[in-house]
Amino acid sequence: MNSALLRSPFSSARPAALVLVALSALTITACDEALDAAIDAVATDNEEAQNAVDSMQQGSLEGALHAALMDPVTLGDDVAAMVAEAEAALADTFTPAGCVTSTVTGPSASLVFQDCSGPYGLLDMSGAVNLAFSINAESQVATSMSAVGLQVNGATIGLNLQGVTTDDGTSGARTYELITGGAGATRDGVPVARAGNYTAVVEGECLVLNGAWSVTIQTDVRAATFTSFKRCASACPDSGSMVWAGAEATSEDIAAAATGLALTFVNGSDTVAWVDRDAESAAGAGTGVTRLSCGN
Repeated sequence: MNSALLRSPFSSARPAALVLVALSALTITACDEALDAAIDAVATDNEEAQNAVDSMQQGSLEGALHAALMDPVTLGDDVAAMVAEAEAALADTFTPAGCVTSTVTGPSASLVFQDCSGPYGLLDMSGAVNLAFSINAESQVATSMSAVGLQVNGATIGLNLQGVTTDDGTSGARTYELITGGAGATRDGVPVARAGNYTAVVEGECLVLNGAWSVTIQTDVRAATFTSFKRCASACPDSGSMVWAGAEATSEDIAAAATGLALTFVNGSDTVAWVDRDAESAAGAGTGVTRLSCGN
């Protein structure tokens, strides 16, 4: 009997189907690469947008580290007990095992990180951090956190943070009231300093930031206001919005969407869309995207 007559009617279709699947995969990959290239090309067009997202990412990492260190601590009036609890929780909070060492002296803990990762998207963290506890005049738990040249998520940042930690009496939700005087750098290595106030609220496994700070880049000063900026497990922010405006912008101008760059963070993506509210042209020149350097 002719062996061709015994061949399955699907045998000839199977190679064709495999070819179609392979071609589809190549097409998707090519499209993704083309999209990435297009985004990168556009993203280089607005230095202000790049500075805005870098400032937000670096500042939020400061708040994320503070929360990661404080989340396990039971609030009370015994400073020594809180320092000991924070130290004991390090092994469960940061990976890999043994990546952080600590020394406790009175109300302070000196921590040394070596390629550590932790909650709220903290990645590849190396450097020395000091965390100190106290009880303020309102009988609240106060903390200060400092560091110079801390490597985290691909950025080098300085920490200078003062905080007050409270727990909601009904829901138990933890809130950190924070004052920052931290520092960082632009992608070109230009030093950046920030100063301002914000809150960080723990929501499940996420941290939600609201507030504002001024950012000084050489002699230029910008005002950054951010709303519902959420950090979860991803190295990039989960969601949130930000307005980046000139130092002369008033809170009323920002609230009325009258000035500055409006930026939107979505879905843990490193692509951030922006709208220039000050652009004179309405033909598309006032919109774009920029890349967020998350370190992932």
